[in-house]
Amino acid sequence: MSEAVKKESSAYLLSEVGGLEEAERLRRQAAVVLAMELPLLLEALPQGGAFTDLGCGSGLLADAVAQRRPDARVLGADADAMAVAEAERVFRGQPNVSFQCRPLEQGPGPDAPLADVAVLRLVLMHLSDPVESLRAARRWVKPGGQLHVIEGDDRSILFSPAEDWTGRVLELMELVQGRRGGSRRRGRDLGDFFGQAGWTVRGMRQAQPEPAAAAKAFPQLFLPVARFHLAEAGKLGLAQPEELLSLEQRMEKGAQKGFEGIQIPLYHGWAQ
Repeated sequence: MSEAVKKESSAYLLSEVGGLEEAERLRRQAAVVLAMELPLLLEALPQGGAFTDLGCGSGLLADAVAQRRPDARVLGADADAMAVAEAERVFRGQPNVSFQCRPLEQGPGPDAPLADVAVLRLVLMHLSDPVESLRAARRWVKPGGQLHVIEGDDRSILFSPAEDWTGRVLELMELVQGRRGGSRRRGRDLGDFFGQAGWTVRGMRQAQPEPAAAAKAFPQLFLPVARFHLAEAGKLGLAQPEELLSLEQRMEKGAQKGFEGIQIPLYHGWAQ
């Protein structure tokens, strides 16, 4: 793998962030997103069309589309060999889905179809230049096809009741993400990114898991990510050990006590 590919992929690799345990967490996270976004994606996909999940991770979205649309050719592509191997292991029995270990900027392989609908789901947050990444995504989409981008934005997360540790934890998570080559604050700016990359926006919307359900899922979906980022913050010297220990203790206590609700908006934009 070239140095350029390593740099572009460095913000998140499954093999670096928890391995197969992280793959299971991502499957649970993807199931939440699928419930909100899959109907719109399927509606955009023409009969007999080609669907590509860019940054497919362990393959849940690609498999969900393949199962619901047996007429479609479905491709999952990811730069992380471990993620692709896990997707192939879990979903190899699905006849109309295939997976490629291929970075976004490289474009599709010679036998891969150009997509009628391509998706970047929670991927831009891990890439250093969202505008260049959206330009690179053009190589995967046929003329007239659609690119759908789904992103969160930590600036929009609201905990109820509010806890004084949450802002600092989210701040440190963003600092770590920036050091690793990405940003957890991309969702609000999707429209601008599309325009700068030369795409024509066709639609924008917000959706979010039901706040009580998001609060219930906090220990399984958010806590492992926060722990990882706090540990990285310590390695990078972004906070003193005493502060990190205090934050982790308060975060664990908050998880045990629970929240009434957590608002985690997802920003979904699509363009041609």
